[in-house]
Amino acid sequence: MSWSARRQLVVIFLVLIFVGGPVSYFLYKTFSRPPICFDNKKNGDEAGIDCGGSCSLFCPQQKSDPLVLWSRFQRVTDRVYNVVAYIENQNSDAVAIDVPYTFTLYDAQNIPIATRTGTTFINPNGRQPIFESGIDVGKKVPAFVRFVWNAVPAWHKTSINSGILPVEIGSVRATDIDTLPRVTSRITNRGTATLPPGEVIIFVYDEEDNVRAFSKTLLDPLIYNQTQPVVFSWPQGFGTGTFRYQLIPVINATTLNPNNYAK
Repeated sequence: MSWSARRQLVVIFLVLIFVGGPVSYFLYKTFSRPPICFDNKKNGDEAGIDCGGSCSLFCPQQKSDPLVLWSRFQRVTDRVYNVVAYIENQNSDAVAIDVPYTFTLYDAQNIPIATRTGTTFINPNGRQPIFESGIDVGKKVPAFVRFVWNAVPAWHKTSINSGILPVEIGSVRATDIDTLPRVTSRITNRGTATLPPGEVIIFVYDEEDNVRAFSKTLLDPLIYNQTQPVVFSWPQGFGTGTFRYQLIPVINATTLNPNNYAK
């Protein structure tokens, strides 16, 4: 090989190094991406497609479905009813967001007469009520209500234990329970950070521990040591007997500060 031919080979080799190197690196970075939790593939340490392992989303088979403990309806007027369901999440480290559900009211012949759909968060490690108000049934008379989930919850990892909210519920005072019942109490924030807004549900139990009535009021944001009065009322009496009252603050666990609220 002549000297000029060898020089041409050297030049070509150098061009390939300076041009081909960056091109190869670009192609590698473009088409050889590291495993991530949003690429619609099962890769890395994932237990499923974009779930499990180091992903923030659990795979469905890794967590238990939420339990529906019971559901109730309550007459407000001749054609308007409120409904409530009491659910339980037995997963201590998982929270769900925007889970769709449906309440359906049925008559005595098991025929649907009214429905109400909605979405809810599901806090970890505890029980919580889901309340819907103002369902119009027309001239029908409901006999029972059914609550169902419309989708399997997508469980997200969390360090919050919502069963340990830093709230103190004051003494309960009930008046006019056989005519126009009114129940009052106070909610105090005993945590170290502002408590975000939420709601408070009340269950009224009779002597046989059956839920005789229920209601809801809104809870404003509460700074440390701040107290808010809560008031519940009904358009008809509970009847005779002795009643027990359970107040349940319901606050989305994803809005809580884990440094101040987790235990």
